[in-house]
Amino acid sequence: MKQATDGIAHLHHINIIHRDVKPKNILLTGLSANDSTKNFSRLRVKISDFGLCKTVKIGHNSISKVSGAVGTEGWMAPELLDPNASTYAVDVFSLGCVFYYTLTDGEHPFGESFSRMNNISNGIYFLSHLNEDEYTSRTLISSMLRKEAGRRPAASAVASHPLFWEPTKQLQFLMEVSDWIEKKEPRDPIMRRLEWRRDLVFTNWLDQVDELLRLDLLKQRQYMNNVRDLLRAIRNKKHHYQELSIELRNILGMIPVDYLSYFTTRFPMLLMHSFMSLACIGNESVFRNYYSPEKLRDFYEKEQTALFLSEKGKRNLSPANWRSDINLSSKQVSSTTTTFQPQLNLLFDPSIPPPLFIKQNNSPNLKITEEVKDQINEQEKEKFLFTEKTETIVNNEQFVKVPKNKNKKKKRKAPFYLLVDEEKKN
Repeated sequence: MKQATDGIAHLHHINIIHRDVKPKNILLTGLSANDSTKNFSRLRVKISDFGLCKTVKIGHNSISKVSGAVGTEGWMAPELLDPNASTYAVDVFSLGCVFYYTLTDGEHPFGESFSRMNNISNGIYFLSHLNEDEYTSRTLISSMLRKEAGRRPAASAVASHPLFWEPTKQLQFLMEVSDWIEKKEPRDPIMRRLEWRRDLVFTNWLDQVDELLRLDLLKQRQYMNNVRDLLRAIRNKKHHYQELSIELRNILGMIPVDYLSYFTTRFPMLLMHSFMSLACIGNESVFRNYYSPEKLRDFYEKEQTALFLSEKGKRNLSPANWRSDINLSSKQVSSTTTTFQPQLNLLFDPSIPPPLFIKQNNSPNLKITEEVKDQINEQEKEKFLFTEKTETIVNNEQFVKVPKNKNKKKKRKAPFYLLVDEEKKN
């Protein structure tokens, strides 16, 4: 599938639309009659039948509709059925059908042949033959099969999708994410994006791993039920793999393939969730290799923004609400607590969408592409949210203002407060 996608991406790069991508036009070479089809090292993919291909004029992104339908019924994009101009996205749509056909041993995402064209026209597809742990491929294929051509990814973005990464690269990406967020504050925009919708990734991740691994993790430190600590656990056990017991190493398997599979089968959405959450910082030097080409980063940044706007519309939240203590807290601070220590479980309701991320310039050589002063000021205000003093009564304990000591030479910048128990006072 990767070689076929690279071929289509190359055609688009030289301004050619194939318009008839289907299994019969994707040929396999390099194998003799006695070779197994599983010998992928010798396998070569060739795209054939360029009879319907069309060259796109320089400076244009689409071609005008010719008389009559083009392509093969059941494999052609819905826009080829109407008089509007068609774009490179028609090949991406057909390629999505081929992906599903390949992964499911011959099934078609738009159903049986007698209802296939009607389903294509109405944008009705079925991915039920994909396994539940194949979330990465499910996400990619569903984006390629969208009825709206403008919402499909470019062929070059498809070719660089995490689905086609080697296990070593997938595991390394998760570890890079863990390193990046290690010292981030809970209210950091990246943390807000990463922890948003985490309930789709897991319910309680410690309950979804083997007992032996759970005991080994909790023996070293306390782990919280969030994405940051799940990624931290994956990173730590990988770094200290040789120090693990033989029984635990047998459970986790060999690095990288078996080790990665242990976690991705239990948390199939983790890779794509992390990838989409960090698309906004894809230009950072540490992540540039994962979000290349730029079309890939832009596509998933738009995907995350679309999810955010959809959730915002359902909840009718304003920017002020996202940053208020009431809406960001899933629990109230205990009334017996006299000091407030920010903790992730107190600050986050994962169903509340995060604010749109502002592109940061953490790399000195990277040009800032967007700057919104109002939103930046809002982010600066968040840094001081927990230092604001309030005059409230907590469990009959009253804040009493103490006057300045005039005998001291050094003046206090602000009054301080002393907790006085009313019972002792009386």
